[in-house]
Amino acid sequence: MILQEGDEIFIPKRNDLVTITGATNTYEWYPQKVAELGRINVQYSKNKNVMYYINEYAGGLSKNASKAKISVIDASGKVHKTKRFLFFQTYPKVKPGSTINVGYKTVKPKEEKGKNEEDVKWGEVLANSIAQATAILSIILLIQNVN
Repeated sequence: MILQEGDEIFIPKRNDLVTITGATNTYEWYPQKVAELGRINVQYSKNKNVMYYINEYAGGLSKNASKAKISVIDASGKVHKTKRFLFFQTYPKVKPGSTINVGYKTVKPKEEKGKNEEDVKWGEVLANSIAQATAILSIILLIQNVN
């Protein structure tokens, strides 16, 4: 690349901030900031993990946060997700300019009973079954006595 007269070089500032969004208790600590932006920006600290930022600056995980859905998007746009091995979770590393996103737990919809579906009354089922069995046995005995 050859520079010519009138060319401009743009060197972006180094972004030493970390952005935190998602299912954290941030709203309790910074209600005005979160209401406006939906996120908070904090200073990058070297050698600190995701949970440090979430606990130290965002008030921890909210009740409906999913640890498995924590991800870090680095300054280049690459997404790093939480990895799980057996009972252990490995959280992604945080770099300057990263965005930490805490995902929400998946809400499983409760299955509603249909209009035709009712609770089974086992006492009635048992009584009806015994009555039918008795009737069938009575018919069998009558047929045998007639012959």
